[in-house]
Amino acid sequence: MTHLEEEILKTKKETLKMFQSVIDQVENSYKALFTKDVALAMNVRDKEEQINRMELEIEKQVENVFALFNPVAIDLRF
Repeated sequence: MTHLEEEILKTKKETLKMFQSVIDQVENSYKALFTKDVALAMNVRDKEEQINRMELEIEKQVENVFALFNPVAIDLRF
C-alpha cells in the first residue's frame, strides 16, 4: 500500500467515525426531544463541538493529501 493509499484510508476511517457520531447525535436528539430529557439534550449540544473539530481535522487531512500527493481522479475513488 502506498503512502497516498494509507492517507486516503486514514481519512476514510475518520470520516466514517464522524458519520457514526452524527448518526448517534441525531438519534439522541430525537430521543431527548420526545422524552423531554434535558440532560441528554445538553449532552447532544456539548458533543456538537467535538463533531465540528472532527470535521475540521478531516478537512485538514484532505488538504494535506492534495498538497503532498497531487492525486488524480482514479486515486480518489473508493
